[in-house]
Parts: sequence; structure tokens; C-alpha cells
Amino acid sequence: MDVVKKLIDEKDAAINSVKKQSEAQRNKQSEVRDVAEQFTAELDRENEELTQIYKTKDQSREEYYKALYEFEVQNERIRYVKGLLNQKKKLTADLDERKTRIAQKKAEIAARPNPNTKEIETCEELIKYCQRRKAEAGLVPPTSEEVALQAQNDYIAEQHRQELEQKLKDGKIQAAVSKKDDIMVVGGKGKKGKKPRNQ
Repeated sequence: MDVVKKLIDEKDAAINSVKKQSEAQRNKQSEVRDVAEQFTAELDRENEELTQIYKTKDQSREEYYKALYEFEVQNERIRYVKGLLNQKKKLTADLDERKTRIAQKKAEIAARPNPNTKEIETCEELIKYCQRRKAEAGLVPPTSEEVALQAQNDYIAEQHRQELEQKLKDGKIQAAVSKKDDIMVVGGKGKKGKKPRNQ
């Protein structure tokens, strides 16, 4: 019986040892599991931070390229405006140079003596000679001053004639036949004078 009991005790001891080892191993596994869960949670947090970092990176990259594009557009506009300004300066300089050349050429032409001076003087002398010959022959038309003077004299004579006719009608003057002319005007009404001659 002692032997059996001893065997049973040994077996119980062995079983208890195995149980302890198993329990220790379970405890260890639980600890490992807890550590693993902590590690997993930490890994999840790191993944979230990493995801947020990637988002921030993507946003920063997008903003960078957008700013770079706007910068390039501004530089292109600046280059375009500078090109226009340079073209304007060149055109203005060319225009000023052209004006200067034209002015110099005009000055040179104006300073040159007329190659036909003698012919012009000869023509002017011939014109004067022809004018004198026409005047001598009575072929020169009257000048504008002469035409105006003649028209004024004709107007005055016509006014005088109309005035005399009106006075004759009113009996303020009397008409008489002259030896030279057919009719002559004499004195006023009631004054003595020559009477019309009977024919």
C-alpha cells in the first residue's frame, strides 16, 4: 500500500508539476498575448500616424506643385511682358532712327542746289516777257481788283440813274433836249431852264 501510495504521490507530484508548468506556460502565453496586443495597438497607432503623415505629405506635395505651377506661370508672364517691352524698345529705337534718317535726308535734299535753277530763271523771264507782250496787245484779262472796281462803278451809276428817274417821275427835276444829246436834266421844279424843243 505504501508503494502504491508512493506511486500515486509521485504521479500526483508529476501531474502537479505538469499542471504548474502548463499554467506557467499559459500565464506566459497570456503575457505574450498581452504584449502582442499592446504591440498590435501600438502598431495600429503607428499606422494611423503614418497614414496621417502620408496624407500630409500628399497635401504638401500637391500644394508645392500648385505653387510651383503658379510660379512658372508668373515667370512665363514676366518673360512675355519683358519680351513685349524689348520689342517696343526696339521698334521705338528703329522708328526714332528712321525719323532721324528721314530728317537727315530731307535736310540733305533741302541743302542741295536745284539742278534746274537756270531753266527756272529762264522760264520766269519768258513768262514776264509774255505778260508784257499780252498787256501791250490788250490780251491780259483784268485783275480781280480791276473787276471789283468796275463792278462798284457800275453799281453807283445804276443807283444814280434810278435816283434820277425817280426824281423825274416825282417832278422834282425836268428833262430838256440838248443840242448834243437827245435829253438833258436841268434844275429842280419851278426853276427856270431850257424847255424841250419842238421838233
